[in-house]
Amino acid sequence: TKVIVLKASEQILTERHKSRGDNQSEKFLKGRKTKIKNIIDELGSSVEVHYLTKPEHSMQMAKELLHWLKT
Repeated sequence: TKVIVLKASEQILTERHKSRGDNQSEKFLKGRKTKIKNIIDELGSSVEVHYLTKPEHSMQMAKELLHWLKT
């Protein structure tokens, strides 16, 4: 099993939530962050964390995921 966590800056996350019209509460969003942190801590070395800081990173990650799914 391979777990991939995609991370983005707080600024990017805020912009994405606004552009989508999300109405998730701060409490919910904080809970998701805690859940992801716990997954990373629990699974350790079977987790890959990728930081998406530029738009092209998303496309690069999508290509890698497709490659992994084919193998």
